[in-house]
Amino acid sequence: MPTFINAAGQSAPVRCDGVSLLPSLIGKGKQDESLVYAEYFFSGKSPGYNEFAPAHRNKMRNQMQMLRFGDTVAVRYNIQSSADDFEIYQIKTDPQQTKNLASQSPAMQEYLKNRVLQIRMEDSSAARPYDNSLIPAVTTTASLQQGLIANTFACNTSWIPSTATLKQLSTKVVSMPTLSEKSQNLFVFDGYIYVPEDGTYTFSLSAGYKAFFKLHDIKAIDADYGYKSNTAKKVTLKLTKGYHPLSLYSLTEKIGSASNVKLQWSHNNSSLKDIPAASFFH
Repeated sequence: MPTFINAAGQSAPVRCDGVSLLPSLIGKGKQDESLVYAEYFFSGKSPGYNEFAPAHRNKMRNQMQMLRFGDTVAVRYNIQSSADDFEIYQIKTDPQQTKNLASQSPAMQEYLKNRVLQIRMEDSSAARPYDNSLIPAVTTTASLQQGLIANTFACNTSWIPSTATLKQLSTKVVSMPTLSEKSQNLFVFDGYIYVPEDGTYTFSLSAGYKAFFKLHDIKAIDADYGYKSNTAKKVTLKLTKGYHPLSLYSLTEKIGSASNVKLQWSHNNSSLKDIPAASFFH
């Protein structure tokens, strides 16, 4: 979908999975990296086909997870908890996945266990053994400053698009993700939110027209497709103490109309309240 929308001269909705392959197809521009992640359940074992490597014949499957980055694939079978190790393979040189590199990469294990929690959304219709695990904060080495980066993009779509092919109009640092401009543009607030303690956090988002909220790579709140203006949409996430990257998109409907975007939170079932400016960093 992003490829065909890009070929038609537009940017795909930010809510889309996948990236446009147009740069690779026509040999122009920079090809964005794909995020390839899957979690799935199959009761029982894999078949015992002779074509399978011996280690993969009649292997217990059940709860499974896969993350690919570059030519590396990380997989877990019969998962019992988020602490289970991944098998790691170089699938370009080892397409049958016969050489598990997990023991050679202890640091990679920690990265993978954290990364999958920073990508996925809990689904009540498909319970997973890692649903109650806290989403890890990021380890930032650079010194952070208070405030968020507010970027403004020219936008002529009726949906909130990804910004890769948009013309950037301005950028500045703001203390809060609020708008005073009344122009027909896309506004994107990027940075980090500081979570003061481990726990369960509920985020609430409302907007005068359309908005979208990402935490890490989790598409947390979609107030775009089918959204009724000024309606609060909520998501509950389990977070560790520390810094969590966020992106908040806000689209205005027409010139002279501010989007009135509003992001609130609550901790461990407390009442919703405005997120203080001291919680935002870049």
